[in-house]
Amino acid sequence: MITWTEAYDTAALAALEAAATVLGADLKAVLFTNPISPNKSLVLADLTQPTYTGYLAQTVVLGAPARDPQRGIVAVAAGLTWQMTGTPVPTVIYGIGYTMGTGPDLAGVEVFNSPVPLTDDLSFLVTILEYVQTSDGSSFTTIVQ
Repeated sequence: MITWTEAYDTAALAALEAAATVLGADLKAVLFTNPISPNKSLVLADLTQPTYTGYLAQTVVLGAPARDPQRGIVAVAAGLTWQMTGTPVPTVIYGIGYTMGTGPDLAGVEVFNSPVPLTDDLSFLVTILEYVQTSDGSSFTTIVQ
């Protein structure tokens, strides 16, 4: 097994961010309201997105590469706030998907540990992506309610 260096991880993360920008394929986040089993063949159409007023896919803005003492080289994104506006449509959120632009391919998907209910226009959810440059798939989303 090869152990990649911090220099490689930092360069790989910077190259990934630059490639996404050059291709015009912004990283977007979408919520989903259906239970799924994550797998590598999922596409955007496999996710049922919320229908509440004010819901839109949101652009994910990753920060500069940084060192996380527990995880190695990471990039932490700005938080995304998800909140209903107008007439509430009670919604249960099962997880979050990440796509390059409008899809149809997904870059990744994460099922939350437990579904998050949004019951009215005062309910909200904030998600923060921490992208970890590693081969073991340990990137994750933090949820704040």
